[in-house]
Amino acid sequence: METSTADEHLAGIADFRIFRYFDSDQFASVKSDFRKVKFRRGDSVIRDEAKSSGMYLVCSGNLFSKKYSRNGTEVGFSIITAGDYTGELGAVDGKPRWANVICLDDAELIFVSQTLFDRMIEEIPGFGRALLEDLVSMARSLSQRLFERNAASARSRVILFLLRSAAKAGVVDDRVTLSRVGTHAQIAALVGTQREVVTRELTKLSRIKAIRNTRNTIEICSYEMLRRLASVDAA
Repeated sequence: METSTADEHLAGIADFRIFRYFDSDQFASVKSDFRKVKFRRGDSVIRDEAKSSGMYLVCSGNLFSKKYSRNGTEVGFSIITAGDYTGELGAVDGKPRWANVICLDDAELIFVSQTLFDRMIEEIPGFGRALLEDLVSMARSLSQRLFERNAASARSRVILFLLRSAAKAGVVDDRVTLSRVGTHAQIAALVGTQREVVTRELTKLSRIKAIRNTRNTIEICSYEMLRRLASVDAA
């Protein structure tokens, strides 16, 4: 892990969603306290049950949030991409970290110290508002996925994962390329199934030309086709 001050590397950071209610003066008042951190692929950014302190903003790279059951089963929570952040739960309540967060590839992050986090909560109401809205959104998303794990088939859960990823990446003319969506094993951990099931379902979707699956990307060839398939499975 490499660290440096972040003031000279802040292009675009002000546009992160967590700062959506900041004005220019408010952002200027905190940016000098950001610290740039570099991680290598496979590095742990956050370790389960470690002491909490601060949060991380993702400038580049992709992170994977996961936890292991007592029998070693990997349960995935989310893939965290550029513009997102992680570590906010422990920063809010001070309790130990509740998941592992690892780098899927080389990553550049901005570390927000606990002191700075607390100052923004106390002095900049828009920070707390954005954080609260995002926590509600996360709770809704996790509730939806919990419902899917109990009510939807593995095939449907794979398709719904692709639809959510595509919507986040931005669909243009019914197509989008998903980069670094994780390995088949990581997708399986996110949707609650086995790696072999994910491989089989992605192969089926490739055969009907709904997607094009390569080593590092999944190209959504027809977002609407995936939507229809998800609707049929849910009927």
